[in-house]
Amino acid sequence: MTDEKMDWLKGLLEDWAVWMRSGGQVQGYAHRSAVFSAAGTKNVEDTEREVFMSTCSAVNACIDDLSTIQQCAIQKRYMYAVWRFPRDNYAEQLLKAHELLLISVPKRVEFV
Repeated sequence: MTDEKMDWLKGLLEDWAVWMRSGGQVQGYAHRSAVFSAAGTKNVEDTEREVFMSTCSAVNACIDDLSTIQQCAIQKRYMYAVWRFPRDNYAEQLLKAHELLLISVPKRVEFV
């Protein structure tokens, strides 16, 4: 695992945490009518927001594929959740989660 890829992954996870805290993972209909979104009035900010939301959604799907204890380790690190596994090593589980995410995330998100 290279430091460059790990830094990239950690940056994505920080973005994912911001997205999760903001309630950005809305399911269902978009915030705009389909009539207005088809009018071609997209600006750079809308495009950036769509890319951000798409990337965070892909990262969220990868995290959902982890085991429960590894999901909890990611949530403790990035979402400040409580670690409720006193018999398990948090640092070890976080490392395993990062290693698995280094495999799965690049399949869904382009490395830049």
